[in-house]
Amino acid sequence: MDVEQIRSSRIDCFGYPLGEVVDLFGQVLDAAGQQSQGVTRGFCHRLRQNGDIAFRCDVARELAGWHTMALLWLTVPDMDLRAVGHRVASWPETRMCAAVASPTNLALIVNLRSFEHLEEVLIRIATKCPGVAVTERRLLLRQVKVYGRLVDESGRCVEVIPPDPWAADPGATAG
Repeated sequence: MDVEQIRSSRIDCFGYPLGEVVDLFGQVLDAAGQQSQGVTRGFCHRLRQNGDIAFRCDVARELAGWHTMALLWLTVPDMDLRAVGHRVASWPETRMCAAVASPTNLALIVNLRSFEHLEEVLIRIATKCPGVAVTERRLLLRQVKVYGRLVDESGRCVEVIPPDPWAADPGATAG
């Protein structure tokens, strides 16, 4: 598949079972004379088997009991960065964990059930990750976009904005 095929075959897969998504994707390409449905099914199967593509399911955060989030900046000794990153990434409330080139070298976003939950996370960092300092903490008030989906105040999808990493001017179509 090339870039134009991917762009022309974009479909909103929200709410469809995986098998139907693959079939629908195949029908779009087949109708455009680009690929047969069978070839598309095989292509998607290979992508999944090789770990090149993953399908995910997002739930409105409040429905899952996550009422807020916190952004934490940690300072980790360089020799411990990989181990600490893997450790905190394995915690169930970790939404995002990334090493960054900065004196505060680990960014961490955690889901929180309550404001008190933040204290529990900070204590866990202090006890499970000796030598690590939380240098900054911020409560996130509201998410507006999550993985290409605009969400309302309760975290439910209200609009899909498909990614286009090949756009010449990514801001040109923005409103």
